[in-house]
Amino acid sequence: MRARIKSSLGSVPYSDFLVYLMGPYTTFDVADLVPDDVDPDSVSLPAVSASDDDLDAMMGTLRSIQGSLRADPGVNAFLAVEPEIPLDEMDAASQSIAFARASNATLFVVPAMGDKLGVGMEVGSVLKTWTRMAASG
Repeated sequence: MRARIKSSLGSVPYSDFLVYLMGPYTTFDVADLVPDDVDPDSVSLPAVSASDDDLDAMMGTLRSIQGSLRADPGVNAFLAVEPEIPLDEMDAASQSIAFARASNATLFVVPAMGDKLGVGMEVGSVLKTWTRMAASG
């Protein structure tokens, strides 16, 4: 996996140092959490779903961080979409674990938007995998 990731990225001063950048995958609508027998219009719900502009801003934030890391200190920072591994080949959670295992560092960028459940599950999976690796030597 490490070689596959590196081959999909450009050259930087420290090409062998891989940094996997993660952000929230999806946004959600709070109304989806209201029980079926309750009219969503009858309750006051916070607005937590993100607009397309918010999603574009999040991708811009990730790309900005990526660009900064690639420029200084010059590490090979990447997003999950860059190795271009189709989800029918490997599901998103398995990709995240494989990318984290192949990387020297994993950074989670979690703004006040989006569904953090996926990130939380992946943090747990990554840490569980690393714990097993450390225990097995």
